[in-house]
Amino acid sequence: MRIIIEEKVTNVEIEQTTQATLIVADFGVQHLAIEKSLVDAKGDLIIGTADNTPARFPIGANGTIPIADSEETCGLRWGAAAGGDVGCLVIWDGAGAVISTGIKPDIIFPANLTLKEWVMYGDKSGSVVADLWHCTYAEFDNSTHPVVGDSVCDAAKPTISGAHK
Repeated sequence: MRIIIEEKVTNVEIEQTTQATLIVADFGVQHLAIEKSLVDAKGDLIIGTADNTPARFPIGANGTIPIADSEETCGLRWGAAAGGDVGCLVIWDGAGAVISTGIKPDIIFPANLTLKEWVMYGDKSGSVVADLWHCTYAEFDNSTHPVVGDSVCDAAKPTISGAHK
């Protein structure tokens, strides 16, 4: 005789058995749970390595990220984050009037970067020249830095001349 119990059982009373051995299951174990022993360090990740096959992906070094890699047994490896392009949108709005001169927005990038290109558009016909300045966080005080000497544009400043772009 087989009994399937689908709810939590706290007490079982057996009145009769015809077998010499009575098998009692440990109802405290949940067979669908992942074993706690699979994780043995702070930061470990649980990943699937195949159908219904969980595995431990041990924590990597500081500053690394999980990278998909089908050559690895678990399908992942730790590695440095790859660089990529980052865009930045800046809007100067004169609300229909000529944009005044002076420092417009202060934009902070929390990492080193290389300026690759810029694109400027205008909604009115006219001319404008912008300059991009760089200073370190330590230098930035909004009075002595940033200043014209901090320009990163040399002679090729972003410009709109007599057109919309």
